[in-house]
Amino acid sequence: MLSTMRTFRLLRAVLSSSIACLCSGALAAPASAQLPEDPGPHPVGIESVDFSHPLAANSNVSARIHYPALDDGFGAPPDTANGPYPVVVFIHGWFAPPAFYRKLLDHVASYGFLVLGVGTEIGMVMRVEHVAHDAHALLYWAEEQGTDSDSFLYGMPAGGAWAAWGHSLGGAAIFHMLEYEDRVDVVALMEGKHVDVPTIATFDGTLMSLSSSHDNVAPPHNNSRVFYDEAVSAERRAFPEIVGGGHNGGLDFPFEIDPLPHFQQHRLHRRYLGGFLRAERLGEEDVYLQLFGAGSDDEPMTLEGEYSRPALWIGIGADQPHLLTTGVLGMPAERAVFAWSSRLNPGQGLDGGFGIDLGRGDVFLKREVGGSGLVETTMALPSLPPGETLFVQAECVGGVEERLTRIADALVP
Repeated sequence: MLSTMRTFRLLRAVLSSSIACLCSGALAAPASAQLPEDPGPHPVGIESVDFSHPLAANSNVSARIHYPALDDGFGAPPDTANGPYPVVVFIHGWFAPPAFYRKLLDHVASYGFLVLGVGTEIGMVMRVEHVAHDAHALLYWAEEQGTDSDSFLYGMPAGGAWAAWGHSLGGAAIFHMLEYEDRVDVVALMEGKHVDVPTIATFDGTLMSLSSSHDNVAPPHNNSRVFYDEAVSAERRAFPEIVGGGHNGGLDFPFEIDPLPHFQQHRLHRRYLGGFLRAERLGEEDVYLQLFGAGSDDEPMTLEGEYSRPALWIGIGADQPHLLTTGVLGMPAERAVFAWSSRLNPGQGLDGGFGIDLGRGDVFLKREVGGSGLVETTMALPSLPPGETLFVQAECVGGVEERLTRIADALVP
């Protein structure tokens, strides 16, 4: 396996055990060493649907819906008790119906998403603008079905913002859809086929453009890379590339024409697509440890990103439970100040809420780490009474303005 090659310079600092306030206390480790590519906690049901809608380009729109269910498989009863679920619309690539991506769609749904797979424009000619309208119609149709007590989607779709996910030309279709729809604020592309659409430059949400180095259908340098480069208004944008991967690594069946075996390509698609959507829509930023942090060290990946709203992750290794790893992805040339405390302070957090006061005397540790946007540090854990909560926050400094991350927390056993 190739080692991770990072566009960022990753800095780690292991703090000396001689610091007086540090000893052998440890935070509770996760219940399992589950990786982002592993299945989520929900069984997944599937329904094939056909409908007409005034927003659609085709008179009949077909789709596959993947949803958290009480059992796995077609027609399984939806799990309404744990809903509603955030909505993700998936737009396929050329000549590839949603059934070709079942494993990926199941994977995302297993983490608590309602995944809507558009099934139109799957012939020899894919009219990108048409499938964009059909995806738009599918989003509104599902929302309408969510209020119909006779529908299997009753109570399933969450309101508010949507996420959109596309493969190849499906990525281009997303940005066509953004010309007339502003509820999409998270976009995930895999091997996107670039077209000149002005909404790429004006999109101000979060974008990941997942690329593969040996993609001969949509070569990264003038496709997936261009999506990333043109998304200058995105508050968060990331460009991970699978080294040795090809154009169809996310499909269920292998082509085996690329240097990296298909099962590894598919695993990395599950990791990055599922992990990114969880981090951005479910607020599970700790998963970034496996995408951008030390958890990706042995993966065949190159990584680049700019997060004007910085992301924070924390993690504890099963083999070294006395050490805490925490990292931040921000903007180039920034450095991060990390703080750990057992209590929060009013007025110190995001939007004036509770946060950690970096100048307060009972902050256990402050550490400033320089870098080029992505920094990660590992330190011994402070001693706290069992059951106490340790709060972790970082402040990114050195740019136009100083910005705080979210507050991560963990219990001391």
